[in-house]
Amino acid sequence: MAPSVNLGGTSMGAGVYRIPNLFIEGMCVYTNNIPCGHARSPGEPQVVFAGESHMDMIAREIGLDPAEFRRRNLLKDGDHLANGHHLEHVKAAETLEAALKASHWNEPKPGPWIGRGVAMTHRHIGVGFTNARVRLTEKGHVVLSTALPDTGTGAPLVLRQIVAEVLDLTLDEVDIQLATTDDFSTDSGVGGSRVTHTGGRAAYHAAETLKEQIQAEAKKLGIPATSLASVAQAVARDGRTLEASHFYDAKSHSAVTSFTAQVAEVAVDPQTGQVTVRRFTTAHDVGTIINPLGHQGQIEGGLIQGLGYALMEEMQTEDGRISTVSLGDVKLPTIQDIPPLTTVLLQDLVGPGPFNAKAIGEGSISAVAPAIANAVADACGVRIRDLPITAEKVYFALKAARA
Repeated sequence: MAPSVNLGGTSMGAGVYRIPNLFIEGMCVYTNNIPCGHARSPGEPQVVFAGESHMDMIAREIGLDPAEFRRRNLLKDGDHLANGHHLEHVKAAETLEAALKASHWNEPKPGPWIGRGVAMTHRHIGVGFTNARVRLTEKGHVVLSTALPDTGTGAPLVLRQIVAEVLDLTLDEVDIQLATTDDFSTDSGVGGSRVTHTGGRAAYHAAETLKEQIQAEAKKLGIPATSLASVAQAVARDGRTLEASHFYDAKSHSAVTSFTAQVAEVAVDPQTGQVTVRRFTTAHDVGTIINPLGHQGQIEGGLIQGLGYALMEEMQTEDGRISTVSLGDVKLPTIQDIPPLTTVLLQDLVGPGPFNAKAIGEGSISAVAPAIANAVADACGVRIRDLPITAEKVYFALKAARA
């Protein structure tokens, strides 16, 4: 999947900053290495790691606090991204300030060989097209049909919540079933922070249409519109079923994106080079949160994946063959590796999703590695430019610096 990953990463080349004179060139190079597929925020963690590390290097070179350097250059309302995309309702500055405050950025560090690092990114809500159909049953329940499979992100629950909210039902009164190609035409599927946006908007509009049908039938029958079972049974006696479909197609991104600012505090062992993340703060510019538990799970899941990317996971090859033979060698983060996490949510009720929701699934991964790398440089004065940041790399960098 190299071409689309390459393009996605290249578009993040300017980060979250106003750069009046900008030229970015991305090249896709085919090699004999092992081919890769998409993972969370494909193409972006690599570019954000380089860009946000570079921001710190510039700041230190000119004698500015890294947070202040970012503060002076952040995007504002009316600015454009590197790809020319226009932005409004920009919350970059507010998100940065929230992360700095929650992480006690300006307070003295608790000891030697301890450093703090900050990094930022943004992530648009995903675009695509999705179908939804809602049908009223004789029991007064509603069945939602969607072609979006459950990939473990909680999408079926969120979609049921949306329908329940529109129709003023309890969650137990909304069922969901997976549609097939017999039910709908093509569908863009799961991926790219798309599901709550496209699937949610399709379900929302279908439910709104069904609500209008129920109200019209109830008025004709002279019964309360809240008595769904009575309406459904009366309609069934006429051999009819109340149902509504909607095809939602988000052809382009809106002018509203979601910002993330993260601060890592690390300790470096000068004898071994071992890096320990003492605590991690992540601040997010969010819209309406439809499912708080799932929302927080997305944040922490992406953050922990970023932690593995930054410090542990490495797939090595020798002569075109993978030499990292098992997950024991790769070392994925476990509960023992996760530092105390602080999340700050800045809610802004301007978003392109249903009920003004914004994306959250991929925003928390990309800035983790540079925040940690910047913290390591702050703690011990050495800059690690390739990932993961292992104890061996830090040890030899410190040894070289002493020499």
